[in-house]
Amino acid sequence: MASGAKNTGLFYDINNRLISLMIKEGKTKEALEFLLGLIKKKPPTADWDQLTAATTLGECYGLLGKDDLAEKYYQQAVTIAERKLPKQDGLTAYKKMADFYFSRKRYGPAGIYLHKVLVIPQGIGEAETIRSTYLELFKNGSATGNYFFGDQKPSAISVIDRFHLYGCQTRQIAELQLYNTKKIRK
Repeated sequence: MASGAKNTGLFYDINNRLISLMIKEGKTKEALEFLLGLIKKKPPTADWDQLTAATTLGECYGLLGKDDLAEKYYQQAVTIAERKLPKQDGLTAYKKMADFYFSRKRYGPAGIYLHKVLVIPQGIGEAETIRSTYLELFKNGSATGNYFFGDQKPSAISVIDRFHLYGCQTRQIAELQLYNTKKIRK
């Protein structure tokens, strides 16, 4: 986007969309260089722009395997979202932080952020986020040996979701038993 554009409020929003496309095309390193160039030219001043930049930096560094930097920028995004942005932005920042930790098999911190997602007051629009968060908490519990997380919040999950969770739970327990059997045989 041209730096002399009249509506600078859309600068990071539009450029973030370009960066997202670059990442989807597997050009993460180029996307990171582009974003760093944008930040150098026009540092983000609005909270939303700072959140966007921090989240995207976290994503880029995570994809490039630079976990320390990814964690730093995801944490920065959480701090920005908690500071003054709407609750939905906090929900998104917590979820991205939890997903990052979960993908790195750091289940303790992942569980903390997944629970923070559930504490934020939510509306009807976040039903899918709530459902996927409970599923991730179940997976997190399975990874840490807490196989019966689904029984802890029976009123929070619909009947259909409970059947889905129990199906996943049964499959995961079977896979874990198979893995342990193979491990013992070696």
